[in-house]
Amino acid sequence: MRPSRFSVPLAALALIASPAAFAQESAPQDASIIFVAGTGGAAADNDVMAAPVSFAPKKDAAAEMTAMADKLSDPAMQDGVAGMVEKMVGGLMKLPVGKFAAAIEDARPGTIKDNIPANATLADIAGPKAEMAPAMLGEQSRTAMSMMSGFAKVFAGMIPEFEALGKQMEEEFKAAKLR
Repeated sequence: MRPSRFSVPLAALALIASPAAFAQESAPQDASIIFVAGTGGAAADNDVMAAPVSFAPKKDAAAEMTAMADKLSDPAMQDGVAGMVEKMVGGLMKLPVGKFAAAIEDARPGTIKDNIPANATLADIAGPKAEMAPAMLGEQSRTAMSMMSGFAKVFAGMIPEFEALGKQMEEEFKAAKLR
């Protein structure tokens, strides 16, 4: 089967849509930066416009990243996500698009080239191979998750470099603010 351009985005959507799959504790609030629009200065405790954003590093980010990589490569997790992708794509194929096409054509005549019936679904528009889309994208989600697992393992090894870069940038920002 030829990979679809929607494979990785659908797999990512499935992962985002499944909070139980990657439930994690909140990051510790060891350090935070409070942004105040247009000032560049520190915010007062009573400043309602201040929005705290934590940039505190996790205590063992590499271990968490490796654990995530293990979850992404777990066949049971991949089967669950693939099943979810299949159900989502199957549902999307039933989406009625004929009335949307008619509305677009009414708003801007000549935009819709084909004569799309008012009761047409996305599957009708996609053509005869649309029935294969849910299974194909489900299978491709497994491949995408395996790839993401590999990337996560590589990033886990790079965390010390990212942390060093973050510290260097923090020092550069402090120096720039003093000027």
